[in-house]
Amino acid sequence: MILERLELSLVPDEPVTERDLRRCVGTYRDGNEGTRECSVELRHGGLVLHGVLWPHNRLLPKAPGVFEAESWPLELYFEDDGDGIVARMRAVGPALGRGRIDGVFGRA
Repeated sequence: MILERLELSLVPDEPVTERDLRRCVGTYRDGNEGTRECSVELRHGGLVLHGVLWPHNRLLPKAPGVFEAESWPLELYFEDDGDGIVARMRAVGPALGRGRIDGVFGRA
């Protein structure tokens, strides 16, 4: 009832397939300096982010290629260059603790 009133859903508006998830799996590096590295893996039917925030951050699907980090105000957009292969991950969110986490991470 509360979710309906807030016009929120527990599932994404568009279904996210296993193929959509597999496209996002890989290692990513910060596009500005290349010093930050993280990885995304498929685990138990969902995506998990490593190397940013907590050691293992479950990613909750919003739409194909768009995820939220569980328990963090961070959205991840997996973007391709038009060929269907994910080329980068864009992290969007506020400053947290020691600084900003957001940025563009190119696929390594």
